[in-house]
Amino acid sequence: MMSAALLIEAQSPAVRSGEPHVMETPRLILRPISETDLADYIKLLSNPEVMRFIGLAQGRTFSEEEVLSLIHGAMRVWRERGYGRWSMFERATGEFVGFAGFRSEQDVPELLTIVHEKFWRTGYAFEGCKAALDYGFRVFKFDEICSFTRPANHKARGLLDKLGCEFLGIIDFHGVDAAAYRIQPA
Repeated sequence: MMSAALLIEAQSPAVRSGEPHVMETPRLILRPISETDLADYIKLLSNPEVMRFIGLAQGRTFSEEEVLSLIHGAMRVWRERGYGRWSMFERATGEFVGFAGFRSEQDVPELLTIVHEKFWRTGYAFEGCKAALDYGFRVFKFDEICSFTRPANHKARGLLDKLGCEFLGIIDFHGVDAAAYRIQPA
């Protein structure tokens, strides 16, 4: 039996004609982050369970002003670097799932994802990250993508392993212990 997660490995995400950087996977629509996502991101980034392993100040939730600043910064990255974070929506319902995409860590694209708790263990994080990685290598022509997570975040580490990322070790990441990963095009 082939799952949707395995199916996405065998095909590139469909890119919507005429809509820059908008992708569709079997179960998701991914589009660049925008101000219209504010309420969704506030709900996502103010959930203590979702934020448990996230950020340099582990578990800290974001205020509305901080979320707006994050969105503006992510939109600026799209304009300045030509890549960034995609907001992910369930195709069947249009419901906001979370985000996946890139920021820059020492001029190397860094893979990021955060998914609402209700969508954990659905494969959406894998599907969104797989689409982002494929797009990053195929469209943006990245040579390498890195990712970092807290060593105790076993779900994130499992996701990175499943995506085919290479574990590099535990490093000091801006004063915090982090499990470092990288992936290169196949």
